[in-house]
Amino acid sequence: MLSFKTMFNETMKQITRSDSEWKKFLGFSGQLFKYGFYETVLIYNQRPDATIVADMDTWNKRVGRWINRGSRAIKVYDANSKGVRYLFDISDTHGNYTSRIKSYTIKTDAAQSFVMEYLGVEKERDFEGFVESLCTEFLDKHEYPGEYFDYFVQQSVVYSVFSRLKFDTEGKFHFEDILKQIDIGQATEYASIICEISKQVLRLLEKPARIYENKEINRNESQIHRRNWIGGVSGDTGRNAGSYEQRSKGNKETGTDIQNRLSGGSRRDIISYDITGRESGVGQNTGRDIRSGGSEIPSAELPQKSTRIENTVRGSVQFIR
Repeated sequence: MLSFKTMFNETMKQITRSDSEWKKFLGFSGQLFKYGFYETVLIYNQRPDATIVADMDTWNKRVGRWINRGSRAIKVYDANSKGVRYLFDISDTHGNYTSRIKSYTIKTDAAQSFVMEYLGVEKERDFEGFVESLCTEFLDKHEYPGEYFDYFVQQSVVYSVFSRLKFDTEGKFHFEDILKQIDIGQATEYASIICEISKQVLRLLEKPARIYENKEINRNESQIHRRNWIGGVSGDTGRNAGSYEQRSKGNKETGTDIQNRLSGGSRRDIISYDITGRESGVGQNTGRDIRSGGSEIPSAELPQKSTRIENTVRGSVQFIR
């Protein structure tokens, strides 16, 4: 196994080799913005395709996913224990994929307006311009001598943040000229500051973005729950397509008559439902509620009263990206 120092130095030589290599690292560091600069470099050296990274305890106990047999750990230096910390990418795990482990996004106009309003910014302002000004604002707090510092670091921070937020960066950023004029030592110092500033900006944006996403998830879940509840009351949990009139017409065409079936005695053709969409007295959940993103919500999380929809969304895991 190569020493951490060797891995670090090799990676710094690689990422400063060309404009494209520098951009790849900036995009990677934006994705894993909750890790420190040196950890990020070591992770990039071993798994440049990593997207969501955590240790085994985090995956097992806090996320509910398990490490695949034969997976190779990502080794980073643990400053607390003065030893090695073992990390795994999400691709090295299996289990339920829930909204708890997805990265936050600010793609829609509504989300962008909410974030700016939360941070006290005028809604009419261009969101990309606002994010760029945030990068410059954090940069101004760092005093560092260097002929190329201001432009190179500012543009690198903006690129890293834009990449993480999935903004368009094509043809807008060029670093090759400056990379040719700085040495590895300077690039290392610059990259450390770039990662730190990017982390500060992305952390600032994360809280309102998470709040907005959770509100949207709650709203979608409430709508789904309401549809399931209405379907339960009418005896239709959503499996029967068409309007009420169409289904009534279909009953007549096939010769079925609800009244006749009811008068024929106690039958299971017609099932009464309580307000949760569960068959009364049976205990079988006939309705399934689905989270935004496609993960099934356990029945224990479903609200039990229609008069008040409780927040069923757990807090997002915010320590593994």
